[in-house]
Amino acid sequence: MFAGSMVALVTPFKDGKVDWPSLEALVEFHIKNGTNGIVPCGTTGESATLDHKEHHEVVETSDQGGQQAGPGHRRDRVELHCGRG
Repeated sequence: MFAGSMVALVTPFKDGKVDWPSLEALVEFHIKNGTNGIVPCGTTGESATLDHKEHHEVVETSDQGGQQAGPGHRRDRVELHCGRG
């Protein structure tokens, strides 16, 4: 079971594309400040704008130091696939 503080991590965009440096900075911010779990693409609405490759890359980028609680997606089947890597 999960315990502690978990965040539905927003995926930052710049010029219509994922802003990878900003995403990495957000993940680092949460790790440094004691967030217990990160949920990439989790209920902040951006999963509908990401293609499968981007979704997978956001999940991979967010998975730092075992902090990831699990990815979100509008369809459970896709969420399970993306979460398995």
